[in-house]
Amino acid sequence: MISTKRSTEMVEVRRKNYVRGKAMVVVDYKRGNCAVDLSDQRIAYSTPHRRTLKWYIKLALELLLNTSISNAMILSKQATKTKIKISDFRMALAMHLTQCH
Repeated sequence: MISTKRSTEMVEVRRKNYVRGKAMVVVDYKRGNCAVDLSDQRIAYSTPHRRTLKWYIKLALELLLNTSISNAMILSKQATKTKIKISDFRMALAMHLTQCH
């Protein structure tokens, strides 16, 4: 890996029964990439797009709709300290947004 942020310093990473040396660049990458992977995993469970849509519409829905809903769910979970499934959160969000005030 090439990085402009970190040098080639090595750090010890402990596993269950051994210690291994890894580059600090790899450790930082894996630490930051974990949140991205978790977000992508949550989005993949309930995706609203269909097979017949063009690729650019699917991309827009994925980036704008799914990512924003996933981020909103994370913020809601932190604020209310409750657990909720992504599909239930989508339904509650849709019901809230379509209510007439």
